[in-house]
Amino acid sequence: MKRSLKQSLSLAQTNDQVQRDPGVDDATWTRLQADKAAAEAAEKDAAEELRKHNIAQQNALNKLRAAEAAARKLAQKIANDNAANEQLMRQREAARI
Repeated sequence: MKRSLKQSLSLAQTNDQVQRDPGVDDATWTRLQADKAAAEAAEKDAAEELRKHNIAQQNALNKLRAAEAAARKLAQKIANDNAANEQLMRQREAARI
């Protein structure tokens, strides 16, 4: 979530009041505080994006594991069906002889 300069300035004004060095003019100080607030907001946004990415990654992993389990179950069913078919073929052949 991007913030405007006005929002960053507002955040800078509500941040802990930091004593500025002598000789720093108001415009420079205001800009520094706005930049600080913008950096903090960007860091917070990046952390939130990372959290969302991690959740999406975990969801994808869960789906992959479920698909793998379904594939194993299907492979086992096919193997069982093939074994049953072979048994029926042997019985049919035995009955024919």
